[in-house]
Amino acid sequence: MGQDASCVTFRAVDITTDETVSLRRFFPSGPDGTGLDTSQQTRFIEDMNGLTAFRHNAFRTIKSCGCDPVDGMPFIASEWVEGSTLLTCLNSAPLTPEMAIHLLETALDISEKISELASHEAVWIASGLSSIIIGTEECGRPLTFSISHFKWVSEDVEKPRGLESLVTLTEAVMGWQGVTVNDYTANGLGAWFRWLKNNAQTATLAEARQKLAACIGAEPPKPMKRSVRPASPLSRKSAKKSRISRARPAIFGCLALGLVGLAGWLLVRHNSASLLKPNSIPEPAPIASTSALDAGLPDEVQLPDPALEGTPAEPEIAKAEEPARDEKVAETPTPVESLAPPSDSAPKIFAATDYDRLIKQRNQIVTLEGPMESIGHSKSGSTLYLQFSPKPSPLDPRVGIIVKTAPASLAESELKLLIGKKLRVTGKVRIDPVGKSFRPVLIVQSPSAIKIVE
Repeated sequence: MGQDASCVTFRAVDITTDETVSLRRFFPSGPDGTGLDTSQQTRFIEDMNGLTAFRHNAFRTIKSCGCDPVDGMPFIASEWVEGSTLLTCLNSAPLTPEMAIHLLETALDISEKISELASHEAVWIASGLSSIIIGTEECGRPLTFSISHFKWVSEDVEKPRGLESLVTLTEAVMGWQGVTVNDYTANGLGAWFRWLKNNAQTATLAEARQKLAACIGAEPPKPMKRSVRPASPLSRKSAKKSRISRARPAIFGCLALGLVGLAGWLLVRHNSASLLKPNSIPEPAPIASTSALDAGLPDEVQLPDPALEGTPAEPEIAKAEEPARDEKVAETPTPVESLAPPSDSAPKIFAATDYDRLIKQRNQIVTLEGPMESIGHSKSGSTLYLQFSPKPSPLDPRVGIIVKTAPASLAESELKLLIGKKLRVTGKVRIDPVGKSFRPVLIVQSPSAIKIVE
């Protein structure tokens, strides 16, 4: 599917299950260099097997991992998700501030949960635009990330530090490269971006999530169940050092007691810095299914996951600075409109044709009112739609009912009786990708949410 200086990506098939997978083969010393030696291969497999149990709807699950027995090149197979890369989608239309905030919230959430699992804090997801997949409607995965491979490439490849990869991701999706951003830009996202640029090398994932919630007027996220230690870069150089440190006890075992104690202390210090601590080293499993956006690596340098050091004390949002005359300035709405949550600034009842405002209500509970004209279905048949136009366009707002979990009173035969009636429907807004655009869908789970307006 593509190749860059750090890896090559294949669309592959697991011949034991016939599942399509995304197979990424990494170049630890560049495309013309050598693979991992025996001890490095062991650590790579340990680390990746420690992450195969992680599940998140926006994360493409790791199915298998290993190293090529011929040249020692490491590989990861992950589930395949049908869709388009975020880079492709951005070529047709920019993200709204609400979509960009959702993207960043998801990236932080995944990284924090994997950090908790691994007891090692880092930006674990690949944040290049070509590695983020916007799924098709049928797959039910609007947005997915893959594991970052930069943790297993050589030190010759320059890696962002701390949360710098998220700074670059925000610049890319908002078009803020070289732009002076004010605090009120993009519903408060500008304030978070300015803070992150100043604190990217020292801030923790938890601080970044809390600051983002504060800047956009959302509720603060729940803290992790357990604390994690700062990240330490995994590199070929560190692997070489680990072999020396593991050999020290044997080398100095016949020396004086003091030297033995010193060697033991060095060994303990080394062991405390290992990324993951599985009980055993399982053999690589056969390659299983992976995701579509893993395949988009070639054109985009992925934005990885290095060491987070220290914790800033109560960082404050930087004040807006007066831009230089030759700098572009991001468009700045009035403070009241920008910082208010979408549900506060929007009307309580939306018309079925009110696309522009509904698309900004992601995850908000709203009421939609209009005459029901027809019933439709998703291509997979998993969602039934109440449509407010006899011939709706693909992007028209609609009411969605999940067929699998819907009660009998929301069956299609019952809902057809509502055609031609004016309805008032209350539900949570879901934003579905449609081609290179997005559609607001009001998800309903109970018949009481649908009322006939006399």
